[in-house]
Amino acid sequence: ESGDGWKYRGRGVIQCTLKYNYAQASKDWDIDLLSNPDLLSQPDLAIRSGCWYWWKNGLNKLADANASVSQITSKINPAKLGLKEREEYYRKASSILFA
Repeated sequence: ESGDGWKYRGRGVIQCTLKYNYAQASKDWDIDLLSNPDLLSQPDLAIRSGCWYWWKNGLNKLADANASVSQITSKINPAKLGLKEREEYYRKASSILFA
């Protein structure tokens, strides 16, 4: 519908986009995100949406299989925008977490 692109723009830590994803999250959480898409801008739901997307798209299975940052990114953002920065963040985090 006209205006849906802006209404259901990327929000949350993984940038939930598209009316379909808002509808699926609404159904899974029993929260009306279709009428209130700005709810995903609230910190608790922004993080919840990232975790939901990760789970819904089976990304833990990829991570557990040692998939690369590029492989996981392609499941979230097929254009791989920001891939170099994401890989650097991963390297930094890994050097701290797995030292």
